[in-house]
Amino acid sequence: MPGYAMPTPIAPRRKSYRKLFVALGVLGGVAACGSRSGLLDDLAPLEEIPLQDASTADVFDARPVPDAGGDAPFDAAVDAEGDVVDVPDAPFVPGDGAVDQRDCRPEARGYIYALGESGKMYGFEPDTKTVVPLATPVCPNTIGNPFSMAVDRQGIAYVEYVSGRLVAQTSGLFQVNPRTGACVATPFALTEPGWRTFGMGFTSDVGGADETLWVVKNRTDSALGRISTADFSFTPGPTILAGSSQGGELTGSPDGRLFNYGSTSADVWLVSEYDKLSGKVLSEVRLPNIPDNSSSAIARFGGAFYLFNDDTVRRYDPAAPGVPVAAMWATFPERVVGAGVSTCAPP
Repeated sequence: MPGYAMPTPIAPRRKSYRKLFVALGVLGGVAACGSRSGLLDDLAPLEEIPLQDASTADVFDARPVPDAGGDAPFDAAVDAEGDVVDVPDAPFVPGDGAVDQRDCRPEARGYIYALGESGKMYGFEPDTKTVVPLATPVCPNTIGNPFSMAVDRQGIAYVEYVSGRLVAQTSGLFQVNPRTGACVATPFALTEPGWRTFGMGFTSDVGGADETLWVVKNRTDSALGRISTADFSFTPGPTILAGSSQGGELTGSPDGRLFNYGSTSADVWLVSEYDKLSGKVLSEVRLPNIPDNSSSAIARFGGAFYLFNDDTVRRYDPAAPGVPVAAMWATFPERVVGAGVSTCAPP
């Protein structure tokens, strides 16, 4: 687009999480606009990038936060009004499908992207709790704050703005390179009755390289939908059947599963698994000691769920014995409103 210069950073080859994040921190911070191909073209062929001295990069370890009593058992009284009903607290069974990485870029593996309320992008390394500030995109014709985010197998983020494009006053969807800030508006227009804002996440179609961008309606009549990343058309999906959550945020998996993180009207936070074709709630797990009325996001990585509420990250491991607990894990320098992990990441 006229008036925007497209940067040409070198895409790093992943040798270790720490080295990769140092490189990403140095490359981040340039805003631009271009086509879908331009967002990918600014990633040069895979080459070695000289390692940077961490003292010169904006890299820091996320501050571990103290345990706020997360081991306390869940108080069943919170669902006395019937907000959490009809769904058993069945544990999730981690998928065993291998990750198909045939078309994955290094930028899409090994870590989670997060989106701050200010619009700034971050990289998050779950195992070491490292947060890396990346770029702050300047997307064309946007107002308000970003609302949700998903990341595809190329490492490109799809960002929804709550007020949408300035000229249309509707939910706007933008493609962003988190490392450079390159941003392009998509032709997506949300005209489906009853839909306004939504959470979103990619998941594999059948356990292979093909994936779909799924969205969930953020209303009491929660439902799923799909956005085509080829022509950005919207296809309504099934209504969520017998679920307790009023919408929320989605995350997927390499083996084609779809998970939601949201709360009930009584401010009970839930991690749910949906059958993406029927809308059936396969399982729901209630998690205690999470603040009411907080921003939220979710990313599944390495079999665990990383739950973002305001500036705090919690980790829920469905394989851990005992009462389900979302353990305090790390903090960010600002409120997180979106998170994305590609289907290239460890399942």
